[in-house]
Amino acid sequence: MDTSGTEKCQVLNLWTCPRSLSTALTMSFAQRPDTKIFDEPIMSHFLRVTGKEYTDGDTIGQTHDPDGEVAMQNVFNFNTGKKLHWVKNMPHNWVEMDNKKWFSKMDHLFLLRKTEDMVRSYTKLRQEFEPSDLGYKALWEMYNDLNENYGYKPLIIKTEELQDNPELVLKAVCAKYNLEFYPQMLSWTEGGHQDLIKLENSWYGSVTKSTGWKP
Repeated sequence: MDTSGTEKCQVLNLWTCPRSLSTALTMSFAQRPDTKIFDEPIMSHFLRVTGKEYTDGDTIGQTHDPDGEVAMQNVFNFNTGKKLHWVKNMPHNWVEMDNKKWFSKMDHLFLLRKTEDMVRSYTKLRQEFEPSDLGYKALWEMYNDLNENYGYKPLIIKTEELQDNPELVLKAVCAKYNLEFYPQMLSWTEGGHQDLIKLENSWYGSVTKSTGWKP
């Protein structure tokens, strides 16, 4: 990661697809005393640019600025007093964004779930969708772009391994990005987190009712 202008704070960006336990992983990082989380900061931008709706009856409120460039600038506002800014983004939402402006300023992490498991979970909440809504093609293209054009080889973690052995996987992520592991990353208080995007229906239902990773 090019640290010019980011000496005060490390930015770690998680790229993933829907229904991959990425919000649970974000909750883990929200428990760190040194971390500020940014949950899908470009979602409002994606909806504005594409004119799409997130899903029937759901809203995301005004959690983040609808201008994606402004939303990402807010990620790099280091007045939070935190050493780490954790960012969760979906690559298929990264439309009309300037890769060269942002990619070298961040570290990158990928979370991947088995296709059949992700689709099964997705269709419980949304029956009508386009293949692009699942994000697999965009995720693959994002990984290749980082690898081929930026010389970056991000760590890829699997949802199934995270679910089966969260402590081992979280320690591996921390080691990869030179972060201290905190045991409190394994559990949290029921009710979600103030910095998660606001959804009215069921997308975050499971994680907001949970209290941590199941043994």
